[in-house]
Amino acid sequence: MYREEEGNPENDKTAIKWYTLAAKQGNWVAQSSLAEMYEAGEGVLKDDVKAYMWYNLAASSGRGMTRYSKGLLAEKMT
Repeated sequence: MYREEEGNPENDKTAIKWYTLAAKQGNWVAQSSLAEMYEAGEGVLKDDVKAYMWYNLAASSGRGMTRYSKGLLAEKMT
């Protein structure tokens, strides 16, 4: 919802806040969204390690696309 207006710093900060709350409760969509935002540096400083962490948590729910994104990021990191 908040990320729909991409590039708007206020929306990105609000999205980070709510995604973090949901992600810490195990919501895989929020975990994946946080990973994307950390990977792109949207609303937060770009951080591939945190992005990988959130992708890894989201992938543990068995979501194929998240596992794929995690793998792509891992290739960039090594």
